[in-house]
Amino acid sequence: MTSTFSLKTLIVDFYNGICASLAIHKAWPVFLKSYKVRYRTAQSFLFNGIIYLTSIMLVEYTIFPLIRHVIGTLSGEEAGWVGFFLEGITWIFYHIFWLLPLYVISLILNMTTVTEVAEDTFKVVGLPHDKSSSVSNLISDMLFESLFLAMCMAVAGGVDILVMLSPYISKLLLLFYPVSFFYWAWIYAFCAFNTKWKLQGVGIIRRVGSIESNMAFFAGFGTPLTALTYFYPNFFVNAVFYALFYPWLVIVACASCNDSSNPTLNPLLKEKNDENYVMMRVNRFPIFRLPQSIAQKLLTCLFKSKLEVKNDDKKIRE
Repeated sequence: MTSTFSLKTLIVDFYNGICASLAIHKAWPVFLKSYKVRYRTAQSFLFNGIIYLTSIMLVEYTIFPLIRHVIGTLSGEEAGWVGFFLEGITWIFYHIFWLLPLYVISLILNMTTVTEVAEDTFKVVGLPHDKSSSVSNLISDMLFESLFLAMCMAVAGGVDILVMLSPYISKLLLLFYPVSFFYWAWIYAFCAFNTKWKLQGVGIIRRVGSIESNMAFFAGFGTPLTALTYFYPNFFVNAVFYALFYPWLVIVACASCNDSSNPTLNPLLKEKNDENYVMMRVNRFPIFRLPQSIAQKLLTCLFKSKLEVKNDDKKIRE
């Protein structure tokens, strides 16, 4: 891994990222040795793979076509209104009272699964778990991380909207299609390694910088999961596949890039090598500059407003 942005280097790093993401042989020993990982994997498969995904297939490929068939047997103007009403009501109930609750449960289950899986992977692989951070640092880190990820997804969503508007505004907007794909790949790669780096005590700014300093490698690392969840037109089906495979990506991330063969991929090593870290800052590709700037400003405004309110209350009491 070098610190230049030559085309050959980018292609090699991208290929290495894909290979690292697909290194299932690194996740398999963790699966065999950890009861918690096996339990969480089975739990995720039962909920997401069987209950969630099967219900989507059942409703969209059996119940909805059946309703349309019944409507098609009717005739007259009244039948048109009845058909429109039945299909509309079914669609609303299906999305609001079934898919959305399952999606929220899947998100919560996935968050707890990922944390536990990462912690057990640390034990199996033999990585040290940093526990020296204070509560205030953990809270501020969590707030900034939440705002940062929300802004990243907002930026990715904005790019997706531009792509969707291309048939109505200009075909040139299709140029944003690969931008959208790779931005989601970077987000997925960040989320996977972010879980690992948090447990190692790496600060959020350094975590973001590690992705930007090695944008080709992490674009490759996030590409397989992005390809699996990007092209199918059903958002909830993509969410199911994400929930099924993302914990495995976290295991692979925790088991990867832990030696000194590629020090630029390990922020812990960069922390010990100031000269190398300065070089990586110079060669950073500003993937997350916009969401990071917005998150920093929002966090500054939030705490500034709270501080001003406290000072006002203090003056009133005096």
